[in-house]
Order: sequence, then structure tokens, then C-alpha cells
Amino acid sequence: SKNFDIALLFLSEPVTDVDPAILPTESEAELLTEGLDVTVVGWGMQEAGVPWEAPAPGTYAEKHHGESIISEMGKAEFQVGDEIDDVRKCHGDSGGPTFVEVQTDSAITERVIGVTSHAYDYTDCFLTGGVDTRVDFYLDWIDDQMRAACEDGTRSWCETEGIIPPPHADGTPGYLEPETLAACSVVPVAPAGGWLALTAAFAMRRRETR
Repeated sequence: SKNFDIALLFLSEPVTDVDPAILPTESEAELLTEGLDVTVVGWGMQEAGVPWEAPAPGTYAEKHHGESIISEMGKAEFQVGDEIDDVRKCHGDSGGPTFVEVQTDSAITERVIGVTSHAYDYTDCFLTGGVDTRVDFYLDWIDDQMRAACEDGTRSWCETEGIIPPPHADGTPGYLEPETLAACSVVPVAPAGGWLALTAAFAMRRRETR
């Protein structure tokens, strides 16, 4: 469903010593489909309890990641892992990212495609995997909010006003102006705030019979 379960948090001071996670371009997002291999990250429960019984003991506040798949795709959301032995998300993982690897010339090949949102059904992540908000569904909203936060002074870093595009193959940021790149003998790209034209292909995982 369209729950608008997504938010942006602007820091009072910029973090410049960590590479930012990159969002998918519109062309990359078109290739998202069921059966796609993904990496999930979270700080939540490692074991889900049966909802009609006492809660299962779980370890919280420890960062974990694992490989899973998109098992069901909706227009604004998708489900991660539909079987009990799949890597899935549960309580405490809310807001955590789902990444996908793309084939691209960019120096960063992972894209944040989802944000952990809610349980799939009444089993409360015991039988079925959790549901993510699709980041690509809200790209226009994210870009608008990024630009508005630069205009009103909320953002502390505005070298690119909108969504940060993927870096180039040599690691130079994608938001540099064309003339700056040309001076460094790098092929010019679209102006700051625009998307790099990237060719992306996603790896499909063949489900094994369990």
C-alpha cells in the first residue's frame, strides 16, 4: 500500500569522512522485480516469536546484515523473504535499509532501494518477511525535500541541492560541474542535480526447492 512510511533527517553538521549511500536512478529502479537478490541491514530481533505465544528471546541493538530476496513487489512497497529460512526483517529493524547491487560504471555499485516499514500479516514476522517502503516511489519527494532544505538553511551541506547522484568510475563525485570534470580529463556529465545516465542490470536468484 501507499503508507508514506519514509522520512529524511538533516544533520546540524555534515559528515564528510563516510561515503554516502546512493539511491537508485529512475532507470535502475525500473529493473526492480520479484526474485531479486538484496542485502538487508538491521539492529532488530534475530528470532521471531510466535505471535499467539510468549515473545521469543531476541538480541537487540546489534547490527547484522544478510542476503535475501524480494519475494513480492508492489507499487510503493516490497516484501523481503517469504519463507521461514529466508533472511528477513523483524522488530527493531524499522527504518533500516535494503541494498541491491547494480552493474554500472559508477565507483559505488550498491543502491538503497528500501526502508523497513512493517510486518506483512498477523504472524508478525514469524511466518513471513517484513515489508519495505520502496525508495524509488518517493524519489521526486526526496529530491524536493532536499532542495527545500537547502533553500531554507536546514541542510548543512548543499554542494548538490537535490538527490546525490552516483560517483563516477574514478571515484569523483557525480555532482561536480562539467567544466570541473573536463579540467581533470574526465568525461563531462549532466549538470549538478541531474542523474548520471547509467546502465544497470540486476542479478536474479533462482529459488531452490526447499
